Amino acid sequence: MDDIWSPEPWNFIGEALVKTSHGSIIILTTRVKEVAISSSSSHGGFVYQMKHLDGAHSKRLFYKRIFGCEEQC
Repeated sequence: MDDIWSPEPWNFIGEALVKTSHGSIIILTTRVKEVAISSSSSHGGFVYQMKHLDGAHSKRLFYKRIFGCEEQC
């Protein structure tokens, strides 16, 4: 599940998924710490906090997405 902004959607969707998917893993992305914490509480509370890209990696990603290659165009 990608980019959840508030706990309410997860509370609604998560109820169905967690109760019916024993043994499955659900990956949820969010920029909101409250959402991350509330969605992980039923599974041991694990939240992976990503780090920002440094300047070099940001440029590589930008060039690859915009120009289809990693070299500056």
